[in-house]
Amino acid sequence: MHGSIHRAVDVEDYKRVITRDHPSSRYVPALSPDFEEVHIPETFRDNLVKYLTLIRYPHAKFRPSRVFAIVGKPGDGKTFMTTATCSRLGCNVFVVPSADLSGRHEGDAHKGLRDIYSEAKQLERTTNRPSVILLDDWDTSVAAIRSNSTYSVNSQLLEGWFQNLANDNFESDPPLPIIVTANDLTPFREPLVRHGRLKVFRWVPSWQDKFEMASGVFPPNIDRERLKRLVYRYHRKGQPFDFFVVLLSDYFEEKLAPSLRTCRDITEAAKICDETLPRILNNPPDYATLDRVAGECHRRKIDRFVTR
Repeated sequence: MHGSIHRAVDVEDYKRVITRDHPSSRYVPALSPDFEEVHIPETFRDNLVKYLTLIRYPHAKFRPSRVFAIVGKPGDGKTFMTTATCSRLGCNVFVVPSADLSGRHEGDAHKGLRDIYSEAKQLERTTNRPSVILLDDWDTSVAAIRSNSTYSVNSQLLEGWFQNLANDNFESDPPLPIIVTANDLTPFREPLVRHGRLKVFRWVPSWQDKFEMASGVFPPNIDRERLKRLVYRYHRKGQPFDFFVVLLSDYFEEKLAPSLRTCRDITEAAKICDETLPRILNNPPDYATLDRVAGECHRRKIDRFVTR
């Protein structure tokens, strides 16, 4: 397993290793070009920078919390922005979904996380860049105890691993940053989430934050005042940030649809997309269509909760 990263690291090779051993996990390299255009709100970035700095360089009389939890509503970009921020700060990021913190046998969850931790430390030594472990949707993992679930061996082992990690005195290697995202921390037992072991950052983006994030998603030729009004309107209606990502995708589908009606097969359809999409992207948005699609997206999000 580790033989593939003792030599000079090939990013694609390492991605294949992670995917093979942990099918649900993702490895995102430091300074990935995928995040160059991402707009990250200052409050979000500042809290992450503070944690990453203090955890890597603790003072003898200052003991930062071992785990950093970003808690907020679904769809507000917690995982995406954490990955983007860490990568842009020069960290290799291991994104581990809650599905990887499970297993068919006792001890699988504990072993899987321990293996990922070991791989992250090895990559750190090899690349001389910090590694970060990001546990996505932590509140849906086996570490969470809900009223309809039991306290299993996997839950006990994961909880014990986290507590041992939190009690580490930082005297050996620089500690590996561990960030978790969650919608809710109430399913966890108090010893795991008490202050000093886990630092909580509650992410409740304002409409200005959502506008800033949406500015990095929408084409640069969109009128900023129109986009600002659009974001403000649907923020007031309770829509999370991912609403605007879905809206843009639906808008592109709407603009592509007339060109695809005459295609004979999927190969021709792909060619039409290659020719048409750049034109759609390079032209200013059709604001009438954008407003109509936004209304349809909003109604779909509401209907899904009332449809029987």
